[in-house]
Amino acid sequence: MVETKRKNSQKIILIGDGAVGSSYAFALVTQNIGRELGIIDMNVAKTEGDAIDLSDALAFTSPKHIFAANYDDCKDADLVVYVVDSSVELDDNDHKIIDIIKDKNVIVVLNKSDLVPVITEEYLRKLLNASIISLSTKTLDGLDKFEEIIRDM
Repeated sequence: MVETKRKNSQKIILIGDGAVGSSYAFALVTQNIGRELGIIDMNVAKTEGDAIDLSDALAFTSPKHIFAANYDDCKDADLVVYVVDSSVELDDNDHKIIDIIKDKNVIVVLNKSDLVPVITEEYLRKLLNASIISLSTKTLDGLDKFEEIIRDM
C-alpha cells in the first residue's frame, strides 16, 4: 500500500460526489480535517449544493473553505480523494482524471465492491500510485477501513 501524507493535508479535493463522496466530505467537515475542501462532480449543481450544505455545518467545527472545484484545483491539493465505481469500465473521463492526479497524493475509493468488479485494485495500481480502499455502501464492507483512514488524517 502506498503511504499517503495525511496529517498536514490542508487542501483536499474530492472527485465523485455520489453517496460515498458526500459521506466522505461530511466526515472531513465534522472531524475538522483540512482547511479547504473542493468537490468535483459531473453534476455541478449537486456539487454546488453540497458545498453550501457542508458550509452550513461549519458552525460546529473550525473555519474551512468548502467549494465546488474543478480539475485545476488538483494542482496544489495536498490530498485528492477519487471515488470510482468498480462495477463499470473506466471511461475516457476517468483516464483524463487519472492523468491529472497521477503525481498527487491520492486515495482511491473503489465503490460497489459488493458487485462483480470490472475494475480491480491491481488494475488501478498499474495506472495510479495511490492508496486504494474497496467499499460497498450496500453491505458496508470496507467501511471500517474507510473510517480508519479518516480518523488517521
